[in-house]
Amino acid sequence: MALDLRRRAFLIGSSLAAAAGAAFYVFKKKPVEPVVTPPEKPKLEPGMAVPEGQAVLPDRYRDVLRAMVARLYPDGTAGDGAVTAKAYDYIESELRRSNMQNTRRLLMNGAVTLDRVSLGQLKKGFVSLTPDEQDVIIEAVQSGEGAPKSFNGEDFVAAAVAMTIEGMFCDPVYRGNAGEVGWKSIGYVMQNPRPRTP
Repeated sequence: MALDLRRRAFLIGSSLAAAAGAAFYVFKKKPVEPVVTPPEKPKLEPGMAVPEGQAVLPDRYRDVLRAMVARLYPDGTAGDGAVTAKAYDYIESELRRSNMQNTRRLLMNGAVTLDRVSLGQLKKGFVSLTPDEQDVIIEAVQSGEGAPKSFNGEDFVAAAVAMTIEGMFCDPVYRGNAGEVGWKSIGYVMQNPRPRTP
């Protein structure tokens, strides 16, 4: 029994010594600076980085991008392509969103590069080219011709293709797929529930 008391005393004593050592270490450290939270940045209107009525891209490059979109998904004889579906309107609407700043910059730089390469190779702006000539310039830009090293032509074309397809087949509430032309072209009928606002 006396042995048990000694063991208990030893354990209690060593625990107190360890706690005292830890307390000494903690309190001897330099005081911790209080955490200062920076003031909140003013929030943009939800989903809007570029206000309605303000141009997302300069007119010249908007026209270049619109012409590219028309080439990526051309209207057929039934009028079932990007122009009829207003796929570009969807793209411009999406580019207004605050989380689309990087994509907006990529598409703007891509439109500038398309026009620059077009003027350099064919002595005409991209919008003035024939459809076949536009295809040649899109492929040239995709492969990196005429672009600064900081610009990735493959990323630009991939983003433009993805957004064109979205504009073709999105719910019309998002400003693309006008008259459900994209859905009709593939025999798709949208079911409820459907979004009411973008």
